[in-house]
Amino acid sequence: MSFTYYQLLGVKPTAGQDEIKSAYKALAVKYHPDKTGGNKAMEEHFKKINEAYQVLSNPEKRKKYDLRLSTGNSVVKTKPKPPPTQSTPQGTSTSGAGTSSASKTEKAKSREKAAEKSSRDQLRYFLYAFLGLLLVIGLSLSFFWFMNKDQAAKKLVEAQKENRNGNYLQALMHYTEVIYFDPKHAEAFTERGIIRYEVIGDRAAALSDFNKAMEADEDTSALLCYYLGLCYLSVNNWDKAKEFLGLSLQKRPAYDSAWYALGELYSIFQDDYQKGLACFDSALVSRPGFENAIFGKAYSLLHLKKEQAAIHHFQSLLTINPTYTEAWLYQGDAFMAIQLQDSACHSWTMASRQGSDRAAQLIRKHCEEN
Repeated sequence: MSFTYYQLLGVKPTAGQDEIKSAYKALAVKYHPDKTGGNKAMEEHFKKINEAYQVLSNPEKRKKYDLRLSTGNSVVKTKPKPPPTQSTPQGTSTSGAGTSSASKTEKAKSREKAAEKSSRDQLRYFLYAFLGLLLVIGLSLSFFWFMNKDQAAKKLVEAQKENRNGNYLQALMHYTEVIYFDPKHAEAFTERGIIRYEVIGDRAAALSDFNKAMEADEDTSALLCYYLGLCYLSVNNWDKAKEFLGLSLQKRPAYDSAWYALGELYSIFQDDYQKGLACFDSALVSRPGFENAIFGKAYSLLHLKKEQAAIHHFQSLLTINPTYTEAWLYQGDAFMAIQLQDSACHSWTMASRQGSDRAAQLIRKHCEEN
């Protein structure tokens, strides 16, 4: 009588590893030699159970076992009893028996060859079926991949259209659909992150999108590096901000916004006005009328005690944009530093009219009492 390893463990051939492990543990407790009191039959049965578990718990061994099992070969068998020997009566000729035995041997060999051929045929058919299944799965996955890519491309067009039209919530929804169809779509992550950073002001969600975009595409764009730098700048992670703003400028050396952000980091956040001034100058080389860069340059010059140069750049900026409140405010500071109180009070008055509380305080302190 023969038993398969599955029958020994009491599980179905489709059982998962957890089920096999659980069945083995239960049988091991039941048939362990410590429990059976030295019963040899029980010990042999425990060995067979252990053998079955060693094969079925190993995916590679189990696969080979299942293959042998499918061809009709059982693994655990009891030894068949030898056929009873028949004694030849005295005086009886054995020549006929010899002929009959030879004929039986030939038939047995023929049956063995037929069984081997049948096993080979079954194995071949199994392999053909398995390869066919793999081909079907591969074609199906390719089809779904193509369909998902096509849907992602269509949704991206819709998202970018809504983004250009200022319909940011609709754009966010479509970008999310793009990512659903293509979880590695770096462009969708980047553009969704920009909306979250610029429009919604959700820096954490924007940073998450930008990091996923970077993971999806090793060849990161200057734009993506720039926004990663801004995100880290907003959470005071100066080292990361410098790293990504620097990467952005490596990819696009004339990127004026990245130069400005780097200058802002140095001058406003780290009080390194000399480095900040150099960055603002680079931004102005790329975009001469860049108002924020002009302000940053004047601000840095003021803190480097170069008040006359600072006043010159503040005035240039206010010629372009008379409503630039911070320029009026700090121009007043520059005038006061060189003892031009009337000019300082005039600048602060202009800043105060545009809503600057600090300018109003400076007027009360330095101007009204005179």
